[in-house]
Amino acid sequence: NGGSSSGVDCQLSGSALAGTYITVSKESAKFQEYFGSTPSNVCGSFQVNGDDVVELFENDVVIDAYGDVETDGTNTAWEYMDGFAYRLSGSTIDGTVFDVAEWSVSGVDAMDGCTSNSACTG
Repeated sequence: NGGSSSGVDCQLSGSALAGTYITVSKESAKFQEYFGSTPSNVCGSFQVNGDDVVELFENDVVIDAYGDVETDGTNTAWEYMDGFAYRLSGSTIDGTVFDVAEWSVSGVDAMDGCTSNSACTG
């Protein structure tokens, strides 16, 4: 919630081709219940609450980031509490430079009341 990068918290496995995605969840059962599929990676230490930065590392180097590591995301354009964010098709991975215009952000509480991804209009 603002400050600096805490480094690698979760080791991911696998790969993704252009146009595909990697999913990460704290646990598998509720993810599968909501999305109807299992996550690509399960990481018990993966805890975000909507105002946190998420960084993607390769060989211990940040290659992409969602959010500004120096900023608590509360009340920012990239806050996603009870919502979601995903990188827009055609945008480029640009290391530690975060540009919210390259992301689709649901906004706060977009998934409140949703029981499944397919039933949610947020």
